[in-house]
Amino acid sequence: MTKDNSPHPGTDCEARLRALLGVAAQQLARIEEIASGLDALIDQDAPETLLAALDDRQAIINDLLAQAPALEEAIDAWKAQPHPRDAMLDDQLRSLARAFEAVASSDAPALRRCEVARDAALSELTGLARAVVATKAYGAEPPQGPRFQDMEG
Repeated sequence: MTKDNSPHPGTDCEARLRALLGVAAQQLARIEEIASGLDALIDQDAPETLLAALDDRQAIINDLLAQAPALEEAIDAWKAQPHPRDAMLDDQLRSLARAFEAVASSDAPALRRCEVARDAALSELTGLARAVVATKAYGAEPPQGPRFQDMEG
């Protein structure tokens, strides 16, 4: 058996939890930053920039989802420690949970605006496609082919 030489039992799991919380907080801040700019991107009618921002946001969300099991494991390990719990760390956990809820609730209006913008762009593209088809159907010259004349008539 190895003896734990750490000054305080649970210091390692606490340090790991603090590190994971720090990363999650940075990622949430980045998501909020992107979300705050979505309205402006929608109003600018810049679909490429909007899609790039949404791709960045989704990549961060995917990272958060990938880290969720490790964070949950670290929280469970920290809570299982017999040492007195750090009130500051408890506050950080509650703050992180509130931040997740805030991001989830603030996304709804922005997503709805994105859907409206998408539908408007789709409608415009459909109209353009129909106009091109109509122009070709009514405005194109008939194909040039052999002509036959009735010489007996």
